[in-house]
Amino acid sequence: MLITLGQRFFDLGQTPALAKLREDFLCNRRWPVLEQPALFDQIVREGVTKGHWCLFDMGGSERVTPERFFSRETGEVPFDADLNAQGWSLVSSQGAKQRGWGAEARIEVSTVVPWVTSAITNLGAATAGAVAAQIAQKHGEVPRPVVLQAIDQVVKEGRAMTFIGDPGQETKPERLVHGSAAMLHQVTVDDAVIAPAEAAKRGWVRQEDVGLHLSGTDASRRFLPLLGQLGSLYNRDARTTIGLLDLAELEVEGGGHLRVSLQNAKPAAMKRLGELFEVLAGVVKPGDDTIVEIEVAEPDDNCPLIKALKEGRAR
Repeated sequence: MLITLGQRFFDLGQTPALAKLREDFLCNRRWPVLEQPALFDQIVREGVTKGHWCLFDMGGSERVTPERFFSRETGEVPFDADLNAQGWSLVSSQGAKQRGWGAEARIEVSTVVPWVTSAITNLGAATAGAVAAQIAQKHGEVPRPVVLQAIDQVVKEGRAMTFIGDPGQETKPERLVHGSAAMLHQVTVDDAVIAPAEAAKRGWVRQEDVGLHLSGTDASRRFLPLLGQLGSLYNRDARTTIGLLDLAELEVEGGGHLRVSLQNAKPAAMKRLGELFEVLAGVVKPGDDTIVEIEVAEPDDNCPLIKALKEGRAR
């Protein structure tokens, strides 16, 4: 019976809504008649338990993974889950795998790194667990080990720092881990993570310890207007090596999103990429989820690029 119902359900689409299925049981004469309305919930729950389909609720239009997801691998649908609520839909097990949902799905650490960077920038300082919670709130559930690996990577690259203590403390911690000192370090859920800018505000690090690091809305405001002028700046004797340039979720004219990531880009390379950046500047624009991060280990105040970044506009 469940196999036959599954075929009927997915004839309506790849992710039929429970509200639509419930309506068809009531109104579609070609569908079987349910003796009691409560039988519909039982059918949905049993189908999940036996692996005929998965149940999910995205929880928001900005999410890339469901806020709630149930399959044979996750176990039975909780009894307190209100299946009459809006948002519930079904997807086949194969469909869930194709979308990267569920227990067998794997979210790459490289995907989570910009999410981590953005969360740390927004929070200033927080526990690793709080960073994971903010990512889940915005992007859907991500396995905690993946988030912790992403935090480790960001800390090793010097884009964040970690310490044992209260994220809100004003006293400099005994050990502030970042960069090469973090090579053998592994962040735990209770460890505090702090953005370099926040650490500098608290007087824990000096500018020469962290170089130039811009992220969040400040980075967008300062860097994006320069995108199409990078080639020109390097032709005018810009000599800065870009330790990191990460542009994510830029909106492409006509539809789509773009991500560009550069590491250790020498001046000669930036000069060669000037034409590419000029083209990109004409077809992309920042959106609500755009992430911009730029890092320079040894900024030269006489470099045209550094001057433009610090002034927040091209000269």
